[in-house]
Amino acid sequence: MKTITASHRWKQLERDVAAMFGGRRIHRQIDLLRRTFESAPDVQVDAGPYRFLVECKAWKKFTHHRLLRTCREKYCNRGETPALATRERNGRTYITVEADVFAELLQAAREVRDAKRLGARVAYPGARATA
Repeated sequence: MKTITASHRWKQLERDVAAMFGGRRIHRQIDLLRRTFESAPDVQVDAGPYRFLVECKAWKKFTHHRLLRTCREKYCNRGETPALATRERNGRTYITVEADVFAELLQAAREVRDAKRLGARVAYPGARATA
């Protein structure tokens, strides 16, 4: 039986995230003689006007995953999507959604970007009308 190491687990997560979101893994430069490495995010994803720099973490448990599952189980009906909003004291607000939902949002952003490149007027939910 093959043992999956922590290193293999996070590298596979990086590959999976890059594939799911249409991005690319960023490989770090490592200098073995000096025992230094270049700091960089794990995955880069370009979608519409956004460039996402993704840090991948593969740990055994995350509390916010449990909170998101609880939201789905307690409140979501068919066709509804759970999202978790979090904020540290005096900090920024973050939204967590499941990866497949984020992939769909990225695809929609790419479609809007491509339509605009072709000169089409694009209307999408939440857009403000422009004159």
